[in-house]
Amino acid sequence: MYVALIQLINLLNSNYVVGDKSAKIFFKRHGNEDLYAEFNYSEIELNEIIGRVKEENEIQIVKRTQLNNKDKITVFCEVKK
Repeated sequence: MYVALIQLINLLNSNYVVGDKSAKIFFKRHGNEDLYAEFNYSEIELNEIIGRVKEENEIQIVKRTQLNNKDKITVFCEVKK
């Protein structure tokens, strides 16, 4: 799940420090095939992050990611990080 962390580091400029604190993983079924995940940040999310950091100086973000099969029909796992 470090991909989302690296993605956020690249989307924000070097004035921001991005760190990883914890994750909650919810397993829904056994993964007996390749699993796929998408990591997306919208412009709105990025602007909210920047705005909150300006106001609060340090924030925690919880991003939900699902691990699915290739056709995105079956959810095997959900990660909140």
